[in-house]
Amino acid sequence: MGRKLEGLQRMLVIINRLRGPQQYVPREELENYIACRMEERDGSSVDLRTLQRDFNEIEELFGIRICFDKQRKGYFINEEDSLKQEQ
Repeated sequence: MGRKLEGLQRMLVIINRLRGPQQYVPREELENYIACRMEERDGSSVDLRTLQRDFNEIEELFGIRICFDKQRKGYFINEEDSLKQEQ
């Protein structure tokens, strides 16, 4: 699989997971989820740095900002920032 296609698929997996019913997703849980979904697609797993790069690319490409809440110890999609960028 091409690197660009794999990266795009990984970004969509991240967005789908963070838009799910669990609002705050711990890093380890998110990494495991991505690894499982990418394994199904013959892709590779990710490390923390790749995850951070993907968050930046998601914001640039889709206008979706992913943040980390220290109190809840999980990643979430910042809907307020995303709505402001759409306007």
